[in-house]
Amino acid sequence: MLFVEVEMPVFDHVYDFKVEQREKVGKVLFDMITKICQKENCNLEGDEEKVLLWNVEQKKILPRDWTIEECGIQNGTRLLLI
Repeated sequence: MLFVEVEMPVFDHVYDFKVEQREKVGKVLFDMITKICQKENCNLEGDEEKVLLWNVEQKKILPRDWTIEECGIQNGTRLLLI
């Protein structure tokens, strides 16, 4: 289990998430979107597949079919939901 910070610029807010190292990025991303939308009382409009996770430190998009571990995510990693 890792703890990461996820920034969502549209809400100008940073969220803390627990993620499993062996989960696929696509699943983690879906769970994050669901939880953020519940908290902010919003609906995600459009194609969910166009939403991406950007690793701020590595300056790269996380591939949906890779695991969190394969992406090199560690405790405290800062991600951007775009």
